[in-house]
Amino acid sequence: MIRTTLLPLLLVASTALGDPPPAGAPQPFIQLTSLRLMRDKGIITAAEYESALRDLGDSVGAGAGDAPTVMLGRWSTTMYGFVEADQIFDTTQGLNDVAGNAQIARPGTYAGSHDQLTFGVRNSRLGFRLRAPEFHRIRTSALLEMDFL
Repeated sequence: MIRTTLLPLLLVASTALGDPPPAGAPQPFIQLTSLRLMRDKGIITAAEYESALRDLGDSVGAGAGDAPTVMLGRWSTTMYGFVEADQIFDTTQGLNDVAGNAQIARPGTYAGSHDQLTFGVRNSRLGFRLRAPEFHRIRTSALLEMDFL
């Protein structure tokens, strides 16, 4: 069995996603920004920023403040994670992407005489942090994570 793994594709931006518009300029309804820029513009408070960094810190690490964020009005969604794509070429049809204790197909059988190519996205992890605008000093957020193991 031959197994190759592609390098993870990180969804974390390494630089700021743009300069804030001049004061008094109309704000677009949908924006692509980052948590750090939202804090710098005064869209979120320092407490909301720190809360987001705590939520995302285990998964994203130090780049959490620069993770790409989509804003819709005053609501925001921060996307993070990685995608790992695996491809496996097997000289028999006896195994799937995790061999474990599976038996190898016998020579002379159909499965033992035919190759197979398998693709998978195991080990991938995607996450979304949703944030609602602060209302009477109440901050609401949700964290959705998907692990494709």
